[in-house]
Amino acid sequence: MFRVTTKKDYWHYLDSCAAKPNRGRLKDVQDAFILYVLREVENKHILELGGGNSRVLPLLAERNECWNIDKFEGLGGGPIKAQKGRGIRIIREYMGSFSDEVPSQYFDYVISISAVEHVHREFFSATMRDCTRVLKSGGLMFHAIDLYLLDDINQHPHGTRVRSKLRLYRSVPEIVEGACEWIEPPVVDENVTARASFAVNSVDELYEWNASAPGLMDVRAIAVSCNLEVGLRKAL
Repeated sequence: MFRVTTKKDYWHYLDSCAAKPNRGRLKDVQDAFILYVLREVENKHILELGGGNSRVLPLLAERNECWNIDKFEGLGGGPIKAQKGRGIRIIREYMGSFSDEVPSQYFDYVISISAVEHVHREFFSATMRDCTRVLKSGGLMFHAIDLYLLDDINQHPHGTRVRSKLRLYRSVPEIVEGACEWIEPPVVDENVTARASFAVNSVDELYEWNASAPGLMDVRAIAVSCNLEVGLRKAL
Protein backbone atom coordinates (compact mmCIF):
# COMPACT_ATOMS: atom_id res chain seq x y z
CA MET A 1 0.00 0.00 0.00
CA PHE A 2 1.48 3.28 -1.14
CA ARG A 3 -1.16 5.76 -2.21
CA VAL A 4 -2.68 9.15 -1.49
CA THR A 5 -6.03 9.18 0.33
CA THR A 6 -8.85 10.29 -1.97
CA LYS A 7 -12.13 11.95 -1.06
CA LYS A 8 -13.94 8.69 -1.83
CA ASP A 9 -11.54 6.81 0.45
CA TYR A 10 -12.21 9.23 3.29
CA TRP A 11 -15.96 9.12 2.80
CA HIS A 12 -15.77 5.31 2.82
CA TYR A 13 -13.89 5.38 6.12
CA LEU A 14 -16.59 7.62 7.57
CA ASP A 15 -19.43 5.47 6.15
CA SER A 16 -17.87 2.41 7.79
CA CYS A 17 -18.28 4.20 11.16
CA ALA A 18 -14.55 3.74 11.82
CA ALA A 19 -14.42 7.50 12.43
CA LYS A 20 -16.78 10.45 12.67
CA PRO A 21 -16.80 13.62 10.54
CA ASN A 22 -14.90 16.43 12.23
CA ARG A 23 -13.30 19.63 10.95
CA GLY A 24 -12.00 18.26 7.67
CA ARG A 25 -8.41 18.66 8.81
CA LEU A 26 -5.63 16.47 7.46
CA LYS A 27 -5.36 14.81 10.87
CA ASP A 28 -9.04 13.83 10.64
CA VAL A 29 -8.33 12.13 7.31
CA GLN A 30 -5.29 10.39 8.78
CA ASP A 31 -7.10 9.26 11.94
CA ALA A 32 -9.92 7.87 9.82
CA PHE A 33 -7.45 5.88 7.70
CA ILE A 34 -5.78 4.28 10.73
CA LEU A 35 -9.06 3.61 12.52
CA TYR A 36 -10.49 2.09 9.34
CA VAL A 37 -7.64 -0.39 8.78
CA LEU A 38 -7.81 -1.40 12.45
CA ARG A 39 -11.60 -1.27 12.75
CA GLU A 40 -12.04 -5.00 13.51
CA VAL A 41 -8.87 -5.51 15.54
CA GLU A 42 -9.30 -7.01 19.01
CA ASN A 43 -6.96 -8.52 21.60
CA LYS A 44 -3.87 -7.44 19.68
CA HIS A 45 -0.67 -5.58 20.55
CA ILE A 46 -0.45 -2.14 18.91
CA LEU A 47 2.49 0.27 18.97
CA GLU A 48 2.17 3.88 17.82
CA LEU A 49 5.35 5.61 16.68
CA GLY A 50 5.58 9.24 17.80
CA GLY A 51 1.98 9.24 18.97
CA GLY A 52 2.24 12.19 21.33
CA ASN A 53 -1.11 12.59 23.09
CA SER A 54 -2.66 10.10 20.70
CA ARG A 55 -6.16 10.55 19.42
CA VAL A 56 -6.53 6.95 18.18
CA LEU A 57 -4.88 4.83 20.89
CA PRO A 58 -7.53 5.58 23.56
CA LEU A 59 -10.15 4.17 21.16
CA LEU A 60 -8.05 1.16 20.19
CA ALA A 61 -7.07 0.51 23.84
CA GLU A 62 -10.68 -0.33 24.66
CA ARG A 63 -10.07 -3.78 23.14
CA ASN A 64 -6.31 -4.04 22.60
CA GLU A 65 -2.98 -3.62 24.39
CA CYS A 66 -1.57 -0.28 23.22
CA TRP A 67 1.87 1.27 23.51
CA ASN A 68 3.13 4.72 22.50
CA ILE A 69 6.84 5.37 21.85
CA ASP A 70 7.56 9.10 21.98
CA LYS A 71 10.21 11.17 23.73
CA PHE A 72 7.77 14.06 24.20
CA GLU A 73 10.38 16.60 23.19
CA GLY A 74 8.01 18.66 21.03
CA LEU A 75 9.42 17.42 17.72
CA GLY A 76 7.37 18.73 14.78
CA GLY A 77 5.21 20.78 17.12
CA GLY A 78 4.27 17.75 19.23
CA PRO A 79 3.58 17.74 22.98
CA ILE A 80 6.22 17.83 25.71
CA LYS A 81 4.07 16.06 28.31
CA ALA A 82 2.12 12.79 28.14
CA GLN A 83 -1.46 12.69 29.33
CA LYS A 84 -1.97 10.41 32.32
CA GLY A 85 -4.48 7.70 33.06
CA ARG A 86 -5.32 6.62 29.51
CA GLY A 87 -4.42 2.91 29.86
CA ILE A 88 -1.59 3.19 27.33
CA ARG A 89 2.01 2.18 28.02
CA ILE A 90 4.40 5.07 27.31
CA ILE A 91 7.98 4.45 26.21
CA ARG A 92 10.02 7.67 26.29
CA GLU A 93 12.36 6.82 23.46
CA TYR A 94 12.69 7.17 19.70
CA MET A 95 11.90 4.35 17.33
CA GLY A 96 15.22 3.55 15.72
CA SER A 97 17.09 3.33 19.04
CA PHE A 98 16.38 -0.43 19.24
CA SER A 99 15.41 0.03 22.88
CA ASP A 100 15.18 -3.07 25.06
CA GLU A 101 12.00 -1.54 26.48
CA VAL A 102 10.25 -2.36 23.21
CA PRO A 103 10.39 -6.15 22.77
CA SER A 104 11.23 -7.79 19.46
CA GLN A 105 8.50 -9.65 17.54
CA TYR A 106 5.85 -8.55 20.05
CA PHE A 107 3.44 -6.30 18.15
CA ASP A 108 0.73 -7.21 15.69
CA TYR A 109 0.58 -3.62 14.42
CA VAL A 110 2.92 -0.63 14.27
CA ILE A 111 1.17 2.62 13.31
CA SER A 112 2.00 6.29 12.99
CA ILE A 113 0.12 9.49 12.18
CA SER A 114 1.95 12.59 11.00
CA ALA A 115 5.23 11.31 12.44
CA VAL A 116 7.32 9.70 9.69
CA GLU A 117 7.76 12.98 7.78
CA HIS A 118 9.55 14.36 10.87
CA VAL A 119 12.13 11.55 10.93
CA HIS A 120 15.41 12.92 9.60
CA ARG A 121 16.75 11.10 6.57
CA GLU A 122 19.84 9.94 8.46
CA PHE A 123 17.62 8.14 10.99
CA PHE A 124 14.96 6.85 8.58
CA SER A 125 16.63 3.51 7.86
CA ALA A 126 17.10 2.71 11.56
CA THR A 127 13.50 3.73 12.31
CA MET A 128 12.04 1.41 9.68
CA ARG A 129 14.32 -1.46 10.68
CA ASP A 130 13.29 -1.00 14.31
CA CYS A 131 9.59 -1.00 13.33
CA THR A 132 10.22 -4.28 11.51
CA ARG A 133 12.12 -5.71 14.48
CA VAL A 134 9.23 -5.29 16.91
CA LEU A 135 6.58 -6.72 14.57
CA LYS A 136 5.52 -10.34 14.79
CA SER A 137 5.87 -12.46 11.66
CA GLY A 138 2.92 -11.46 9.47
CA GLY A 139 2.45 -8.25 11.48
CA LEU A 140 1.39 -5.04 9.74
CA MET A 141 2.63 -1.47 9.81
CA PHE A 142 0.56 1.47 8.66
CA HIS A 143 1.88 5.02 8.37
CA ALA A 144 -0.17 8.17 7.64
CA ILE A 145 2.32 10.70 6.28
CA ASP A 146 1.84 14.43 5.61
CA LEU A 147 2.56 15.26 1.99
CA TYR A 148 2.49 18.58 0.08
CA LEU A 149 1.75 18.04 -3.60
CA LEU A 150 2.10 20.61 -6.39
CA ASP A 151 0.18 20.96 -9.66
CA ASP A 152 3.53 20.69 -11.44
CA ILE A 153 6.38 19.08 -9.56
CA ASN A 154 8.82 21.48 -11.23
CA GLN A 155 7.04 24.72 -10.29
CA HIS A 156 8.82 25.10 -6.94
CA PRO A 157 12.03 23.76 -5.36
CA HIS A 158 9.82 21.88 -2.88
CA GLY A 159 8.95 19.51 -5.73
CA THR A 160 12.49 18.14 -5.64
CA ARG A 161 12.18 17.48 -1.91
CA VAL A 162 8.86 15.72 -2.47
CA ARG A 163 10.44 13.45 -5.06
CA SER A 164 13.31 12.64 -2.74
CA LYS A 165 11.04 11.85 0.20
CA LEU A 166 8.72 9.65 -1.86
CA ARG A 167 11.67 7.69 -3.22
CA LEU A 168 12.86 7.19 0.35
CA TYR A 169 9.45 6.06 1.60
CA ARG A 170 9.08 3.63 -1.30
CA SER A 171 12.44 2.10 -0.49
CA VAL A 172 11.35 0.61 2.85
CA PRO A 173 11.25 -3.03 1.60
CA GLU A 174 14.84 -2.60 0.40
CA ILE A 175 15.90 -0.81 3.61
CA VAL A 176 14.67 -3.73 5.73
CA GLU A 177 16.29 -6.20 3.31
CA GLY A 178 13.05 -7.83 2.25
CA ALA A 179 11.79 -8.46 5.79
CA CYS A 180 8.64 -6.49 4.89
CA GLU A 181 6.55 -6.41 1.72
CA TRP A 182 3.78 -4.17 0.41
CA ILE A 183 0.28 -5.18 1.51
CA GLU A 184 -0.90 -3.94 -1.89
CA PRO A 185 1.25 -2.81 -4.83
CA PRO A 186 2.18 0.91 -4.76
CA VAL A 187 -0.28 3.13 -6.64
CA VAL A 188 1.82 6.32 -6.84
CA ASP A 189 5.51 7.08 -7.29
CA GLU A 190 7.79 10.09 -6.81
CA ASN A 191 6.19 11.90 -9.74
CA VAL A 192 2.70 12.14 -8.25
CA THR A 193 1.14 15.61 -8.43
CA ALA A 194 -1.94 17.29 -6.94
CA ARG A 195 -5.32 15.95 -8.06
CA ALA A 196 -8.86 17.17 -7.48
CA SER A 197 -9.80 13.67 -6.26
CA PHE A 198 -7.43 13.78 -3.27
CA ALA A 199 -8.68 14.43 0.27
CA VAL A 200 -6.89 17.63 1.29
CA ASN A 201 -6.43 19.80 4.33
CA SER A 202 -8.69 22.80 4.82
CA VAL A 203 -7.41 26.25 3.87
CA ASP A 204 -8.19 27.46 7.42
CA GLU A 205 -5.98 24.75 8.88
CA LEU A 206 -3.15 25.73 6.54
CA TYR A 207 -3.58 29.34 7.65
CA GLU A 208 -3.15 28.24 11.29
CA TRP A 209 -0.04 26.27 10.33
CA ASN A 210 1.44 29.42 8.81
CA ALA A 211 1.65 30.90 12.30
CA SER A 212 3.47 27.91 13.81
CA ALA A 213 5.66 27.05 10.80
CA PRO A 214 5.92 30.15 8.58
CA GLY A 215 8.87 28.74 6.63
CA LEU A 216 6.48 26.66 4.51
CA MET A 217 3.97 29.45 3.84
CA ASP A 218 4.99 29.83 0.19
CA VAL A 219 4.64 26.07 -0.34
CA ARG A 220 1.19 25.98 1.25
CA ALA A 221 0.08 28.80 -1.03
CA ILE A 222 0.60 26.65 -4.15
CA ALA A 223 0.37 23.05 -2.86
CA VAL A 224 -2.31 20.79 -1.43
CA SER A 225 -1.76 19.08 1.91
CA CYS A 226 -2.55 15.36 1.53
CA ASN A 227 -2.16 12.06 3.35
CA LEU A 228 0.16 9.35 2.04
CA GLU A 229 -1.04 5.89 3.09
CA VAL A 230 1.77 3.39 3.60
CA GLY A 231 1.08 -0.23 4.52
CA LEU A 232 3.54 -3.11 4.79
CA ARG A 233 3.49 -6.69 6.08
CA LYS A 234 6.36 -8.43 7.85
CA ALA A 235 7.28 -11.62 6.07
CA LEU A 236 6.32 -14.93 7.68
